[in-house]
Amino acid sequence: MFYAFFATPLTQPDAPAFADFRFLGYDLVDRESSISALTNCGGFPDAFANSELSNAGLLTDLRRAVEVQRTLRALHPEERHADCHVWAIFRLVTAAV
Repeated sequence: MFYAFFATPLTQPDAPAFADFRFLGYDLVDRESSISALTNCGGFPDAFANSELSNAGLLTDLRRAVEVQRTLRALHPEERHADCHVWAIFRLVTAAV
């Protein structure tokens, strides 16, 4: 599986044009780029509900992803994984021929 990632998007990015990529959603990845604050930290129920996550474990709305990012930083300043970046995630469906 191949993926394309866009860090800190201001608007939803377009899929890469050189192949058939599908948008999966937005992840919140800690500043060390080591883990997802959405799926690898045991949850932050005061910032988001697990039911908001797609089947891929991502948020589907950029505005909501930024809101959760800000909420995590405000409510958990001592938690290093709550200091995170928003990443837009695309998955390659078929390569261009």
